[in-house]
Amino acid sequence: MRNHKVVSHDEWLAARRQLLAEEKEFTRLRDRLSQRRRELPWERVEENYVFDGTQWPGDTGPAV
Repeated sequence: MRNHKVVSHDEWLAARRQLLAEEKEFTRLRDRLSQRRRELPWERVEENYVFDGTQWPGDTGPAV
């Protein structure tokens, strides 16, 4: 196990608050990236596909 630095409560609290701010920024960035992914345009599928599996057997029907 690594030897960790031992600090006062005030030093720990300052470090924890800094980390929390970075974690919140990371969450906001991830949320924005996820939103951009959901907003990507769709691409028309011109072929019929057959799904082979226990949950969704069957094809997609005629291409629209």
